[in-house]
Amino acid sequence: MKPKTPAPGGDAAAASKAVADSLAKVAQLERGGKAFIAYCAMCHGDGGNGDGDMSASLAQTGVKVARLNDLYMMGRLTPEQVRE
Repeated sequence: MKPKTPAPGGDAAAASKAVADSLAKVAQLERGGKAFIAYCAMCHGDGGNGDGDMSASLAQTGVKVARLNDLYMMGRLTPEQVRE
């Protein structure tokens, strides 16, 4: 018995697109993680708790480092506020 092969342009194409989309999402997450470590973790900490190596120094100057893992607060910010 031969294995069934989907007709061209049918389910195989949809499955292939789903795999490609998943791989693209993984690549995007990896790039984002690297950018976070390079530009954000020093203040916000590896877990986004606001406890990075620089947060104590910033606190002495009156700057409170945001907790990026506070989904309630972060979800209410506009993109412009996040960039600030």
